[in-house]
Amino acid sequence: MNPVTCGRGVHGELRAAGLAALLALARRSGLPTAAPRVLSDRANLVVHLAPAPVVARVPLLAGRVRRDPTAWLRRELAVAAHVAARGGPVVAPSAVVDPGPHAEAGFAATFWEHAATRDEQPDPATAGVALAHLHAAAEGLPDELPWLAPAVEQVHDALAACPAEIADGLRKRHESLVSAVDRSGGAVLHGDAHAGNLLLTGAGPRWTDLEETCTGPREWDLAVLADPRAISAYAAELGRPAPSRDDLEPYRALRELEGTAWLTAVAPLYPERYAALAQQRLSRLTRP
Repeated sequence: MNPVTCGRGVHGELRAAGLAALLALARRSGLPTAAPRVLSDRANLVVHLAPAPVVARVPLLAGRVRRDPTAWLRRELAVAAHVAARGGPVVAPSAVVDPGPHAEAGFAATFWEHAATRDEQPDPATAGVALAHLHAAAEGLPDELPWLAPAVEQVHDALAACPAEIADGLRKRHESLVSAVDRSGGAVLHGDAHAGNLLLTGAGPRWTDLEETCTGPREWDLAVLADPRAISAYAAELGRPAPSRDDLEPYRALRELEGTAWLTAVAPLYPERYAALAQQRLSRLTRP
């Protein structure tokens, strides 16, 4: 069976089961469940429990690929709470109810404050400045974080879920790429700092989806941010030189492999969205 095309309908089943678990948890936590508003249902199920100012997040695909999904959520909550307490640009954990992480019917869940958002993407300069502010506010985090978790831990977990004939080739390439990046950096990173994870709210830009937060060189987040205009705005905000394309290349290549491993692992759970893209990325990455 082709791992990139099997499993049609699994994501729909995950979504339904995840929503049922979330609503059961919300009722037990004293939150309203009569009019839940689904904001997203891809990798994570994100639901506004209106009219309460609470948004619940339940990992769907990540929860089925990562070995210990709850550990990622604990780190996310710790970083978000720390940054929010210092006035940094993040969506904060809920203050209305215990933010978690909670376990319910085989799913993990966290609760966050609800922030009214504008339905538009941030411009590159806004994204770059917001990332600079996030990095600055994240300094001094008391909790230990893993080094480049999305590029190391997440890739290991994804490859463990892939067929051996795919995983073996990607694993060798992964080892080579990891050895080429700088291990001396120790900044607290978002981990998945693309513009789609930056919300424009009435209170200003707010980063969300910090599940991949980690420590490592700032170049990782900049390689994920990708847009040269955003990178220039980031550097200008911090008063430092912008890294060159060559500086970012090892991180860009590692990010490409991370995305390929992740897509290949989750494609069987959500084939209608990810199967073709996973196959395309695999072909490009393994092309002689």
